[in-house]
Amino acid sequence: SNIYMLFDAPYTQLTYDNIKNVDPFKSYHRVIYASSFSKDLGLAGERIGFIALDKDTPGHDLLISAFTFSNRILGFVNAPALMQHVLANTDKLIIQKDAYKKHRDLTMNILEEADFDFKKTQGGFFIFPKSPLEDDLEFCNLAAEKFNILIVPGKGFGCPGYFRMSFSVKLETIEAARVPLKALKNYIDMNYY
Repeated sequence: SNIYMLFDAPYTQLTYDNIKNVDPFKSYHRVIYASSFSKDLGLAGERIGFIALDKDTPGHDLLISAFTFSNRILGFVNAPALMQHVLANTDKLIIQKDAYKKHRDLTMNILEEADFDFKKTQGGFFIFPKSPLEDDLEFCNLAAEKFNILIVPGKGFGCPGYFRMSFSVKLETIEAARVPLKALKNYIDMNYY
């Protein structure tokens, strides 16, 4: 039987701190490469991506047929025809990741100042700090209801006990979270411990 490697690569252009991406095709001969222009080009919400195979991959034709069939039968929405044509002509387009790095650094500075526990993210445009409450859903609800902060429970991403923040917003929006995040953390420290 054939074993295929699925290489999920939606953030290959959004890496920081000199992190280098690997080329899976140099490591293995049965690679299914899945990526997303929505992420790589900062087009969140557009849901535009692709699957690639080396033409010499064993079972290439059968896999392409299976992908096409799955797309049709499962009802996944394809990108509008205009956007497909636009993207077909942008193969040299790259994201300006220095802007995202600036947003990431500001977000980490604010989280650190508010005394949240987190690991430095080196790719993408999300960060997953540890929730100061055991129940991350309860924490996110409290953040929204009392402090007008929109964050998402980590359990929905396989990270219970953490919460997800996006830094793909304007710098002003990130800066505006400084005072409320600090107030939220102080509120938790004073009322839950």
